[in-house]
Amino acid sequence: MDASRLKTFVSNCVAKIQSFPKPSQWRYLPSNENPADVKSRGLNPDQISDCTLWFEGPKWLTLEPNFWPTTNSSIFKADGMSELKPPQVLASIVEVVENKHYFNEIINK
Repeated sequence: MDASRLKTFVSNCVAKIQSFPKPSQWRYLPSNENPADVKSRGLNPDQISDCTLWFEGPKWLTLEPNFWPTTNSSIFKADGMSELKPPQVLASIVEVVENKHYFNEIINK
């Protein structure tokens, strides 16, 4: 993904992230396996001590990387993202003047 196509804040974040590992090394972590998402899925503070996902991460993370879920590269495409800059349209209007004397009249005024 070309970070320059994104709005400034998001572009800076994406550029920073992209400066470390190569995109071919990225892995997608589904929300249901993301420890950071447990609270947003309604886990109460008194339930956190029983949440192995919170303390240990997804089970497959303990395996060798070649056993980790594969990533569909299409999830990293920017199409339809609200963070994209709106396309810029460049237009120009050209008027063709047949009479060359017209310019002389304007210049000589």
